[in-house]
Amino acid sequence: MNKLIFIIGPTGVGKSNLSLYLAKSLETEIISTDSMQIYRFMNIGTAKVTEKEQENIRHHCIDIVNPDELFTVDDFQKMSSEIIKNLWAKNKIPIFVGGTGLYANSILYELKFLGSPNYEIREHYKNYVEKFGAKKLHELLEKVDPLTASKIHENNVKRVIRALEIYEDTGRKMSEQNLNFRAINKKYDPFIIGLSGERELIYNRINIRVEQMISDGLVEEVKEILCQFPNFKETIASKGIGYKEVIPYLDGKISKEQMIADIQQHSRNYAKRQWTWFKKDGRIRWYDIQNGNINESILKDIVEWSKQ
Repeated sequence: MNKLIFIIGPTGVGKSNLSLYLAKSLETEIISTDSMQIYRFMNIGTAKVTEKEQENIRHHCIDIVNPDELFTVDDFQKMSSEIIKNLWAKNKIPIFVGGTGLYANSILYELKFLGSPNYEIREHYKNYVEKFGAKKLHELLEKVDPLTASKIHENNVKRVIRALEIYEDTGRKMSEQNLNFRAINKKYDPFIIGLSGERELIYNRINIRVEQMISDGLVEEVKEILCQFPNFKETIASKGIGYKEVIPYLDGKISKEQMIADIQQHSRNYAKRQWTWFKKDGRIRWYDIQNGNINESILKDIVEWSKQ
């Protein structure tokens, strides 16, 4: 067994519904490739499937850490690789579903990640740049990793520090990580489903979904998270679409109407970036959601592929 199923596509296209249909039909389990759904308590804004919607189908890589905890794509790669082995042992084909391209690519490609953040080293370089400036910091990177330095402007201090941090912490260059970014992982035989549709249709779905999230209690959800995790505003999780817009509304900086418009606009922008990301992989089999009920057609194609 070396087969995997992936469902990718822009936000709001119907990936979750298809995954549930396929998982039920194929008697298998789902692995989420959504980098925001790994956080507990962040349910409405991430469009996380509810326990009722899961219909007793096992979902993995959901509700893994609290919003103030760190979870990297490296963590996801290691966790999902183990899940794959366990499902194969049960003669089940795992179904990956979600819109975070890097999470999907961590399995589809031979990506090697260079470790978790080292905050001690990071703080050292932050102090260095305050004392000597961005140009001197960039010169340090030029000495240890000239290829990466040539691609990062000296004013992009955050990325320069990260590259230096990686080198000092691991002894490896950031440029080494990027060499095999598009090297296909030949260990797997993936069936990659791409869901698409006219942009205006997807954008309209996004607008409606955002309004539904507000009705379902997104603002109240963010309030509860802020109460439970006082440092939430400083976390990576708080930068997720649907959360970063509610916070200024709760702080009285924008109106409710502006908050909703911002979530809709940022979600549409994200969908546009997802289209660009996923179009790079020629292995994707695209299905137009406007062609009636495509679920049965996709299932038929998967069954044929699984016999190969």
